[in-house]
Amino acid sequence: MKNIFRNISLIIVILLIFDCSVNAQSWKSRRYEFFYGGGIVNFNGDIGAVSSDAFANGLVWVKFFQTISPTTNIGMRYKINSMHSVTTTLFLGQLYATDHSKKGWAPQRAETFNSFYSEFGARYELNVLKEKRKRTVYRQFGENPLKNLNLPTYLYVGVAGLYNTGKFSSPKNENYSNKYSNFAPVVYGGIGSKYRISRKSFIGAELKINLAINDKVDYAWQDKEGSGAAYGKWYDSYHSFTINYIHQIRSNRNGLPNFRRRGASSNSKSGAKGPAKYKLR
Repeated sequence: MKNIFRNISLIIVILLIFDCSVNAQSWKSRRYEFFYGGGIVNFNGDIGAVSSDAFANGLVWVKFFQTISPTTNIGMRYKINSMHSVTTTLFLGQLYATDHSKKGWAPQRAETFNSFYSEFGARYELNVLKEKRKRTVYRQFGENPLKNLNLPTYLYVGVAGLYNTGKFSSPKNENYSNKYSNFAPVVYGGIGSKYRISRKSFIGAELKINLAINDKVDYAWQDKEGSGAAYGKWYDSYHSFTINYIHQIRSNRNGLPNFRRRGASSNSKSGAKGPAKYKLR
């Protein structure tokens, strides 16, 4: 009887060691992650500002009904190794701000801007908390999953290009056009985390701070002569919070994403001709 328990214990230990080694190296076979999602974006510029003093405003301010609007994003991540990744993203959404509030520093202006924006960027990511997938004998028998809960977390910095086009309205008619477009380079940074919901999928959340390298995103800026009404001299910024669905993609022998052709082998054997179906692996 002792030999039986000893053999069972030995088998369990070997399986656990094998499972841990497989999980630790799983990123090598699934270097790519495709993600998409949505959330909110908060604009910080001259319009809707808390104060005319940029330092008094602080790095970020939030006025829920005056500076927040919806946004969506899509992206692809490539894992260089278990600690470092590079990612490309595309954001589409709305930028909005208004002075229509008694709490603002210039409610008498009553100016508003509302624009559609697109932002394409690339970033570097550093994993500060790696995923640890623990599988124990107790978990197999229904142990509380919260005991093994972990949230892989990463920090990132990047650059992007912002293009926005929209409308600016001012009841004072201070020689500003109603319709405008603007392009600005952007530097940004942020933090993200994700939670595994299946073998290939995660739910993730990201907080991102963007600084546009010009002061014309909201079409309100200090002119060259310094007579630009009461507008600030600081660059505009905007910040987003998004929830994403993340899907891991297997890489092929050449290191590229592997798009498996589903049903191709069965069609070739049977001689059937039909549309090819593809899916992400």
